[in-house]
Amino acid sequence: MWYTNVMDVLGKLFCSGTRVKVLRLFIFNPGTEFESTEVSKRARISPENARREISMLSHIGLIKKRLCYRETARKKGKGKGNT
Repeated sequence: MWYTNVMDVLGKLFCSGTRVKVLRLFIFNPGTEFESTEVSKRARISPENARREISMLSHIGLIKKRLCYRETARKKGKGKGNT
């Protein structure tokens, strides 16, 4: 299949099939923001590899990293500070 051959060539060109998968995700979804966990799932790579590739692509200026903070619900109950 031609798709497999292209991916093989790009993998050799970029020295990493993982990098090609992450690049494809960003190229085919311009302007879309992804969390590293979503990159991992959509590119079908490990979370560790996703973070590594995102960091590298951000470092060379191909993508921009944004910090975002999530609000989490706190459970009420017994614990430190709750009496």
